[in-house]
Amino acid sequence: LIMILRKFARSIQEQNWFTAVLEITIVVIGIFLGLQVDSLNEERKDRVLEQQYLERLHADAIAAVERQTYARNWNEERLRTQTVVIEALRARHLPPDLYDDFSVGLTGAGNHNPLIWQWGTVEELYSTGNIRLIRDLKLRNLISATETSYQHDVEIIKALTQKIHISWGQISIRFDPVEYGFSPNDPAKLRFDFETLAADDEFVAAFSNLHRNSTIIIAISDQHLESLRQFEAGIARAHNQ
Repeated sequence: LIMILRKFARSIQEQNWFTAVLEITIVVIGIFLGLQVDSLNEERKDRVLEQQYLERLHADAIAAVERQTYARNWNEERLRTQTVVIEALRARHLPPDLYDDFSVGLTGAGNHNPLIWQWGTVEELYSTGNIRLIRDLKLRNLISATETSYQHDVEIIKALTQKIHISWGQISIRFDPVEYGFSPNDPAKLRFDFETLAADDEFVAAFSNLHRNSTIIIAISDQHLESLRQFEAGIARAHNQ
């Protein structure tokens, strides 16, 4: 390049305009080609990085679906035993074969797993500005929509959980836990008088409110699981294109 510029200067001095124009054209073309090569190299690096992000997003989505599915099964078992409690209270009759489920339903009332969301890769994409590397606009919109939906659902569940805690305060003082585990299928031994509980309108109302709010939370959790499945499918499609 330096040699070309020197020749260009000499051509100007000698007023050799044809040579001067030719040499400046060579310089411009060289610069243009150099920029094109740099641009192609950057584009290649961006595409490699994009694929790495898609792989990580897909792994995150698969893990989130698996964890949320487990959480859903756990939640549904808790809700099943709560349903045993509320049906027995309303009927004012507790069949002996449902005593264990009734006890588990009391001790686990209102418990639920939180919504699952794998944040790492999404947070990195936004914090570094690398979300621009995701060329698929539909996928970028899906990422944003899934995250927004998650945040919205978390806030709703937080409000419902606060209501559950109020109900739980009215429920827990009416029986004494003797022994119980934390798994949905763990047995529970309680000290309570069923006839007294069933005749206690305040207790039945409190448990009904808790049960209703628990049902709503689990319905939201199911919707979130479906959202995660769509998220995973969208990433898989983009990754395989």
